[in-house]
Amino acid sequence: MPQKINDGLTNQQRYLLNPEKKKNRNENAKRWRQTDKGKFIRNRNHWKEYGVTEPLEGWEAYWEEFKKHKKCELCNVEFDLENGGTSSQARCLDHHHHSGCIRNVICRGCNISTMRKFDANHDRMLFELQRYFRTIS
Repeated sequence: MPQKINDGLTNQQRYLLNPEKKKNRNENAKRWRQTDKGKFIRNRNHWKEYGVTEPLEGWEAYWEEFKKHKKCELCNVEFDLENGGTSSQARCLDHHHHSGCIRNVICRGCNISTMRKFDANHDRMLFELQRYFRTIS
């Protein structure tokens, strides 16, 4: 019969305190994040965090569509698929920051420079239209 340890720790806490097991756990997590399922979950959570509305066809179908894009729709540069989100050529899901509607898949450089300006101009235009319609009604 195994000896019962009464040190006030749970099995999970004991497991995490063991440096060798913690190292293996971190390596397993890193390997899992490199799998397609790991990348999907990480991107889906990131998109939700940034307010992207769930596509009608579902996240899984959109993930498959997202992976098919190899070039930016705006500047036509090839995506840097090796370095993920750290490069200006990384794939980004472009969406309107207020409505959450998905527009397209573009590179990080275009997403940061071009589309943020578009969102700001779009919002300014809507504000001006609202002001205009208030004055004529």
